[in-house]
Amino acid sequence: MNFVAILVMLQGTLYILDSITRMLEGANFKIGSNIILSTNFYFIGIIFGAIFIISSIGLLKKRKYGYFLALYLYAILIIYYLMAIAYLIINQQYFLAFYCIAVMAVFYMIINYVRKNKSEFTK
Repeated sequence: MNFVAILVMLQGTLYILDSITRMLEGANFKIGSNIILSTNFYFIGIIFGAIFIISSIGLLKKRKYGYFLALYLYAILIIYYLMAIAYLIINQQYFLAFYCIAVMAVFYMIINYVRKNKSEFTK
């Protein structure tokens, strides 16, 4: 279970770092209120990454909130990737759609692993 918790923590950290990097890149080229309007989307990535980190702490300590957060977050990501696959197939970018399917398979394996070890979670 520690491997999955570390994987979830790394994913959350990467979401945060990616959002901060994109915010700083956008700030270099835009002046005034455009900075505020363009960075609102990236705050969602920071919040989502923080929730991933909280979930990984719960998985490390074997708490029920970590269990439920991990299941819900990865279910949301699978739905997001299903929409991305549909979009990529419509735009005839099949290689990227195959990449999304591979990433979704990893997410599904994480969900199954967490569900099978439900009895380890307390409090």
